[in-house]
Amino acid sequence: MDYRPRDDPEPTTRRRCSPSWARLIAKVFQVDPLVCRRCGGPLKVVAYITDSLAIRQILEHLDLSPPEKPPPDIREVVRVPVDEEGREIEAQPA
Repeated sequence: MDYRPRDDPEPTTRRRCSPSWARLIAKVFQVDPLVCRRCGGPLKVVAYITDSLAIRQILEHLDLSPPEKPPPDIREVVRVPVDEEGREIEAQPA
């Protein structure tokens, strides 16, 4: 048996992506992500970009980068007493 690494790489098999992401996008945004907006022809996924720096650079190049937002302020939690039916109980003066 030969355990040496092979010189020729194994052929990569092309996998079809799950159509569930396309259904979710179509449901939320009311648009089919696999249909061209201009001509109505079918589109196909050619790559997935997962590197956050590359995504940011692409969005900035397309002027689609959202502005940087500061984190939201932490608000104080106010507890309001309610009765058994969920109605607010007016506070009694002390």
